[in-house]
Amino acid sequence: MLVDDEPRDHAILNLTLPPYFELYSCYTGQEALSAYEQKTPHFVLLDVDLPDINGIELLKLFRRNKTENPVFIMVSGYDDPEIIVEAVKSGAADYLVKPYSVETVKRMLEKYMHHTRQLSFPSLAAESPSSTVQDIEEFGLIGKSEAMRRIRGQIHRFGPAEGTVLITGESGTGKELIARAIHQTSRRKEGPLIAVNCGAIPETIFETELFGSQQGAYTDATTRMGLFESANHGTLFLDEVGEMPLQVQVKLLRVLEEQEIRPVGSSRGKKIDVRVISATNQDLSTAIEMGRFRRDLYYRLNVFRITIPPLRERKEDIPLLAYYLLHTQNRSLPATNLCLKDQALKKLLDHPWPGNVRELKNVLERAIYLAETPDIGPELINFY
Repeated sequence: MLVDDEPRDHAILNLTLPPYFELYSCYTGQEALSAYEQKTPHFVLLDVDLPDINGIELLKLFRRNKTENPVFIMVSGYDDPEIIVEAVKSGAADYLVKPYSVETVKRMLEKYMHHTRQLSFPSLAAESPSSTVQDIEEFGLIGKSEAMRRIRGQIHRFGPAEGTVLITGESGTGKELIARAIHQTSRRKEGPLIAVNCGAIPETIFETELFGSQQGAYTDATTRMGLFESANHGTLFLDEVGEMPLQVQVKLLRVLEEQEIRPVGSSRGKKIDVRVISATNQDLSTAIEMGRFRRDLYYRLNVFRITIPPLRERKEDIPLLAYYLLHTQNRSLPATNLCLKDQALKKLLDHPWPGNVRELKNVLERAIYLAETPDIGPELINFY
């Protein structure tokens, strides 16, 4: 359990402590007291300077509440001997001075492992079946918010099924990432995944692109395979399906119902085995009322539904996403140790993110390459 009011520290430890530890985050003393009644942590990292209570006073309350105590490690930005002595007298096993490195934390936890019921790293991992790595970045979907947990659960449930899936969400939320995750958890994972943006196909060739064509069907027509046939025994992902022309929607509905395509210019159908996943950033209910989308096709596409909330509605995931992106960048630039200053992180948290995760990635990428030091300050966080 980490009790600290700085989101940055939670994000960094969440990304670097796995797979042996599951981190439970509390940002205030009151939140920690409530959680401590229900959780049985092996370690508690406790900041001295909390917004609602002094960390040492909180430590004393912790120790009164349970007969079997975890290992308490105090954390502070001040290397004050008096505070250290008071913390140890109050029951702290050790003391960390900020800023601390992740390696320092790992060495300290390893040092006190013998106090935690004789547990070793592998057995501690076994005690946490839902590992932190899987919990925060499974399928590449970064986040610990309730919404992201729900989406990861839906992927596990819907993937093995055979029904169509409709993914809705604003631009930049990661709809294609979810489609790929569904494909990878399905029985079709060894088959192809073909992705197409319906908004990028000219209306005049839409039918040919999807279903193929027979030589002589029209001027210069050749026999060619369409996207459905290319995706046979796999998955076809129709991104921005709301952009599909009405006349093609009729034929798509028939294909979904009969699992048979008819190439343009051909008098014979071809049986296919394709699962369709579609996505849109539009409100298809409004499109139906305006006559731009067929109601029957909507029901056929919407057997399973995944709704991705915009980033501004899950701001608790922003520090984790930001440090995940920086961590990824560090792997490609090992000489650096990139870190967001507190005011830079606050600037990220205050932004409404109309471009969602895609915008966050771009903002951080720009900041990284403009930075002259590993510390990224607020002046490098620009939204344009």
